[in-house]
Amino acid sequence: MFKEYDIPIEAGPDTHGVTQGAFLYVIEPGGNRIELFGNTGFLHLDPDPAEMVWDMLFAAGGLAIAGALPPAFFEYGTPVLSPEALADLRSLAGAAR
Repeated sequence: MFKEYDIPIEAGPDTHGVTQGAFLYVIEPGGNRIELFGNTGFLHLDPDPAEMVWDMLFAAGGLAIAGALPPAFFEYGTPVLSPEALADLRSLAGAAR
C-alpha cells in the first residue's frame, strides 16, 4: 500500500530488540515519521516480575534485531516549519475555533 501511494518506508519491517514488537517506520507526505507497531511482542504475565534495568549500552543493540534503523533515525524528526507555514497553520487553527 505504501509503494502504491509513494510513501517512503524508512525502516522495517523488523522487530524491536527489547520488546520484540514488530515495527515499520514510514514518512508520510507531510514529512512526519510514523511508526506502525504490529504486535504485542513480549507479554509480561508474571504478577511479581524481577526488576530489569536497561542501560544505554544495551539500548544500542536492543533497538532492532536486524539493525534496520538507519543512522538518520536519531537525527531527523518532524520537519521544522518556515515562519510563513507556521503563520498559515496558526491562522487555520484560529479560523477553526
